[in-house]
Amino acid sequence: MMDINSKRSTNSNVASTQTQHEGVPNLDRRIDYKIWGALLAIILFVVIVRVRIIDVPLERDEGSYAVNGSFILDGYAPYEKTYDIKPPGLHTAFALIMLVFGKTTAGLHTGLLIINVLLIFVMFFLTRRLYDPATGVMAAAFYAILSLSIKVLGFTLNSEPIMLLPALIGIIVMLNAIEKKRQKDFFLSGFLLGTAFIVKQTTVFFILFSGIYILFSFIKNKPVDSKRGAKDILTFSAGVFIPYIFVCIGLYFAGTFDEFWLWTFTWPSKYVSALSFSKGLEYFTYSTNKILSSQLLIWLLAGFGLVAMFWDKINRAKFFFVVSLFIFSFFAVSTGYYFRSHYFRLLFPVMSILAALGANSASRFIKGDDKELIKRGVTLLVVAVPILFMVVKESGYLFTNTPVEISRAAYGLNPFAESPVIAKYIKERTNPEDKIAVFGSEPQIYFYSQRRPASRHIMPYTIVGKNDLSKKLQNEMFTEVESARPKYIVYLNVYTSWLANKKTEPTLYAWMEYYLKFNYKMVGMIDIISPEVSKYYWDDEVTGNESSQYEVYVFERIQ
Repeated sequence: MMDINSKRSTNSNVASTQTQHEGVPNLDRRIDYKIWGALLAIILFVVIVRVRIIDVPLERDEGSYAVNGSFILDGYAPYEKTYDIKPPGLHTAFALIMLVFGKTTAGLHTGLLIINVLLIFVMFFLTRRLYDPATGVMAAAFYAILSLSIKVLGFTLNSEPIMLLPALIGIIVMLNAIEKKRQKDFFLSGFLLGTAFIVKQTTVFFILFSGIYILFSFIKNKPVDSKRGAKDILTFSAGVFIPYIFVCIGLYFAGTFDEFWLWTFTWPSKYVSALSFSKGLEYFTYSTNKILSSQLLIWLLAGFGLVAMFWDKINRAKFFFVVSLFIFSFFAVSTGYYFRSHYFRLLFPVMSILAALGANSASRFIKGDDKELIKRGVTLLVVAVPILFMVVKESGYLFTNTPVEISRAAYGLNPFAESPVIAKYIKERTNPEDKIAVFGSEPQIYFYSQRRPASRHIMPYTIVGKNDLSKKLQNEMFTEVESARPKYIVYLNVYTSWLANKKTEPTLYAWMEYYLKFNYKMVGMIDIISPEVSKYYWDDEVTGNESSQYEVYVFERIQ
């Protein structure tokens, strides 16, 4: 009997050592039930919140991706009927989501819900792979609440969660490839990261991170097998490039490669280099102040987790992985110095891991093998307090605010809540073959009305600059609109719909004024007075009504 107990004790110690140092879980069934129960509770909370806010009006980026995806569903090649600076993988993802869940706001946000749930599972498996299941659940919990946050537009189906799904799975496969030394895993890892790249270009930083980590893992093993290491890197690189090569070949034969190259390479290079470092620092300060208003304690815990890696031996076992992932994730957020709040969603996976490590390290201040229950209590408290702090700070958004109130809280007086009403008016007075134009960057109006744009430039704020290329693209827009003779035109007198500045080409506004004056009559005016009040004037009601500084006009063609 003593021999059996001794053997059990030895096995338990081995399992503990494996869990702590190799990230290989070996838990009994009772612990597994607790882990899975906690994970499912986290997911249930996320599902309940997302179902409640599923009808938040689309914002302009979502509208643009949805319009592009709709054309793909109609059989057109990317960039054939509309332009966008995002790669075609994003538009294809939107097309697939609409194919499954429908061409509606709720359908798109159902897709977001599914992606969010999958990412929570991925965060659990990634962190469990690095450390242990308990740390995995904590990281999943932190990621779940951060990904919901209104401060980073967590209710929107933007490019970040779609990109993160294949990227993080690719990183998990990369870890398996290093451990098992299987070429097919190196290739699959690269392929998944390459797929993420054709969704969002900033995936390049996650690709660089993965390549450097493969190289690091190869170098630290002695003796160094240079031939094997080179083969691993080449196999991984082949996987990375194949999705992009397939896209280039496909678009070449579809006849839209030139447009693809212009909008995803040439134009973004100008866009990214437009801001100075000092201006970028202003944007960073503004975004982080807004985000920290509810997420401060989670960020502090993540910072503690980062510092604790220098003295906590268990957490330090994956020091290079976590720290380098943090650095490259920050690079992905800071591209172009724009620091828009939703960019920070790319930082949340590594921050969630760091916060979980911070909770682990806090419990280790309590010494003694007989105080395991106290240690667990401390860990639970350290995890719960930052999450509850954020839940309380964002409680209105999470539990009570209406979809329109959420849109107003996030975007102020941007005309997102008004877009479905405008689109309904136009849809009821047009045929499916009629074209419309939106003078402003509100492509969600095209999506809601199910009417095709008169110009491929559905986000004209990207071409308001004052340079030779901008002028050429604006002239292209003029020609397309004049040729299409749209039945209705929506004109946005909203700054954020244009982002005009001193560098804006004045010809753009002069042309719009002239074209509307001689070809159209005003049949609608929407006065966005406050977050609570928008007044709609249609047809004969339009004449003589005063308006605010946030105005939307609807024009009907007279000839």
